[in-house]
Amino acid sequence: MNNEGGLVDIVRAAGREPIFIMNAWSEASKFAQEGFLHIPEGVGLVWPDNGQGLIQDGSTMTQGQGVYYHTAMWNGRANHFTEGVPLERIERELRRAARAGATNYLLDNTSNVRPVVMTTRALMELAWQANP
Repeated sequence: MNNEGGLVDIVRAAGREPIFIMNAWSEASKFAQEGFLHIPEGVGLVWPDNGQGLIQDGSTMTQGQGVYYHTAMWNGRANHFTEGVPLERIERELRRAARAGATNYLLDNTSNVRPVVMTTRALMELAWQANP
């Protein structure tokens, strides 16, 4: 499968040097792992966590990719007003991403910042010092 005439080609044809990312949220991460989802050359794949801090890459993160992380998430198992992700998990998962070279992108979804300042600060400190 190629990307001829696709969105990436259209944007590049406009003479721009964009940075493309594909956020593989939810079922898209499984499709990417299993090869059902083709990511065009030059598009950075961003792996999501499961809302509890476990990155859903199936141990396939590689150089040039990134992470979409949640220090809080409102769902059927957690509210978004409490610190719900253990610091040890944040450290383990971000170091795993750093070892894989998946450091081109990091987004932290906090739901609400005020209730999760400690874990958000820990995540950002690890992001700036992402030593494998």
